[in-house]
Amino acid sequence: MGYTKAQREAKKQLEETSAIKKDPTAAPPLKKKLRNQLPKDMDVVVKSGFNGVLFHKNDKTGYCVEFPHIGSEQELTIEDLKLTKNSHPNYFKKGWLVIEDQNVVYDLGLEKYFKYVLSEDKINALFSNKCSIEKFKKEISDMNDGQRKSILYAASDGIENKKLDSMQKIEFLEKEFDVDLIER
Repeated sequence: MGYTKAQREAKKQLEETSAIKKDPTAAPPLKKKLRNQLPKDMDVVVKSGFNGVLFHKNDKTGYCVEFPHIGSEQELTIEDLKLTKNSHPNYFKKGWLVIEDQNVVYDLGLEKYFKYVLSEDKINALFSNKCSIEKFKKEISDMNDGQRKSILYAASDGIENKKLDSMQKIEFLEKEFDVDLIER
């Protein structure tokens, strides 16, 4: 009877690690940084990624925080953020709450949600003439629903403020979201 692919890979990995132990000149294997190492009462600056008024309520303590507009900042504790992640993950999945501190993002296990965080700088970079249309299309298609809506609102503001003047990008957004951003 033969081994499964998973068994063969596990055996190979075991042999490699035992070979490392036998070779005193080999570098020690890298240790992964552990999660959940930050203190629960540590305050973290959190930004709103929601275009409008956003309320965040801690179900355990009843503490309520208001984010009056997109980009507004409030401080929440690690414990508040863990509770939100477990009970209301859409705050992170849809990009409504944004954490810019990468250590906190890693500690909470939120990397997959913050891969395409929309900061004001990132939005400006996407709208700039330096960003190619191909890169723009790829970035937009890789975003989650909340981020895609936010980019649409930002595009509308960008057109008004003349930060977004590329007709190719505007036409792509109009087609992608089935909206009219400029009057014709």
